[in-house]
Amino acid sequence: MIGTYICSTKAGKYVPHFDKDYIIILGCAIRKDGTVTPLLKGRADRALWFAKKQMEETGKDIVFVASGGQGADEVVSESEAIKKYLLENGIDEDHIIVEDKSTTTYENMKFSYEKICEDVKKRGDEPSRDMSDVKIAFSTTGYHVFRSGHIAYSQGIKAVGIGNKTK
Repeated sequence: MIGTYICSTKAGKYVPHFDKDYIIILGCAIRKDGTVTPLLKGRADRALWFAKKQMEETGKDIVFVASGGQGADEVVSESEAIKKYLLENGIDEDHIIVEDKSTTTYENMKFSYEKICEDVKKRGDEPSRDMSDVKIAFSTTGYHVFRSGHIAYSQGIKAVGIGNKTK
């Protein structure tokens, strides 16, 4: 139990190398009016921070993957709320991919990865590029990084997480 706590704490504070191609923002509940809750805002803000630091340090741009479906009590999908928030914060629409089918973290990772694969093929930046060259990060709450990373790993997805502080 102590080992899990230590690993989870370390994972939540880890900052990956600034060389990522994509960053998945894992969705969570939104407000009744379709805007992001403080918890989801924190996840999006952490992704925005990472993108800004990466640009400053390496000059490399990143593509955001807004991930999350629409619950029965939600007016829009979590991914649409994230996308709107990213647009309000100056991210170009062509740097945002929307994954709006997922209802669990497992599906967030699976469906977001599928969207990333489609995008890599569509962009065709490097004809010889395969998915092993694609560098992926994900943004979630600090306490959720370890679990989310394990879920990605269990699906064979090479992704590193960054966590946002929460109360």
